[in-house]
This record gives sequence, C-alpha cells and structure tokens, in this order.
Amino acid sequence: MMSARYLLRDSALTAAMQFSEATNETELASYLRCSPKTLRAWRTGQACPNVAGLLRLRKLTGWDLEDLVYEVCEPAETSSRKEIR
Repeated sequence: MMSARYLLRDSALTAAMQFSEATNETELASYLRCSPKTLRAWRTGQACPNVAGLLRLRKLTGWDLEDLVYEVCEPAETSSRKEIR
C-alpha cells in the first residue's frame, strides 16, 4: 500500500519571502506562525506543512495549492500480522 505526503516546492517559500517582504527566514516563520526550525524542515523536505501552514502560504502568495506542493508517494509502514488459520 502506498501513502502520499505533500512537500513544498522550492519556489513556494521563495515567493512567500518576496510577497511578505520578510528579510530572513525568522520573519517569514513568524508571518506563517511556525517556528524557524519547522520552516527549515519544510524547505528541506524533512516535514510536510500542515493544512494551516498551506492555507497561510496560499493566502500570502495567491497561488493554487497544486502550485505550492507536489505529491510524493512512499511505501506505507508495514505492520507484522499473524495469520489465523
């Protein structure tokens, strides 16, 4: 079974920085109401933005959601199950 997660496009945070007139990532993180550490995790793909973060980015940039993120399919974690016979 495959599960999907959504990662930010590099251009999304660049555009957000320009539209917000933030001079650094700390200011942008404050505008997006997340920590600078979270913003770095979004940028590097270590974390996926939550819905609130995506909506703030959408409001800031005016972009559609599909322009902000791309979908990455990954194998779901498998759990070991014992078959009952």
